[in-house]
Amino acid sequence: MPLPTVDNSHVAEGLALLTGQFSSDTRTPDVRNLVRVKMRRKQSLENDFWAVINSQLLALPPAQGGPSGQALNQLGALVGEPRGNFNDTQYLLFIKVIIAARRSGGRAEDLLKIGQIAFGLNAFQYTEYLVGKVDYYAPAIVTDEYAQPFAQALHIARPPGIYLCFSYYDAVNYVLPLFTLADSVSGTGGSGFDDQISNTHPVVPISSIAC
Repeated sequence: MPLPTVDNSHVAEGLALLTGQFSSDTRTPDVRNLVRVKMRRKQSLENDFWAVINSQLLALPPAQGGPSGQALNQLGALVGEPRGNFNDTQYLLFIKVIIAARRSGGRAEDLLKIGQIAFGLNAFQYTEYLVGKVDYYAPAIVTDEYAQPFAQALHIARPPGIYLCFSYYDAVNYVLPLFTLADSVSGTGGSGFDDQISNTHPVVPISSIAC
């Protein structure tokens, strides 16, 4: 069954239903104008309904009638993603990221999908190692504000027993140091599950971010 779409032709469709004797504006203007008035009201109601529907559709960006403002705040609260300083476009992006993380089965394709939503195709590197280690390297990331919700998503999506390392630059020109959020007891790459930080940087450990 196809998904419903907005109908923008109520007036034309209403006039088309009239019989032949009412087919001319010259002969029967009153009848046709009455139909126009009624169908314009119906069109207005449909447009209002679709505005409400679109305000909750994650597929539409805010600039195209998708969720924005308080509607986004409500969606974020439902999935446990605080707005912080994000604008509507950024916030919608990370709502999608956290939804993908909460639906993750811990498989490689699930972790890849999270990265693709957050950074776009070919904007990050994903590497698996034996035994039980995954590296995420995202040179396209710009600020810690992006790093923290993404680390939260990885923390939720990561399968049990997997040591996960997320590295990024905090500058668009890839200036060192390369900062890392990692599941490491020592902070130097040892296998563990304390979610501590390697390298020095004023960001919080993955485990301290609300999930």
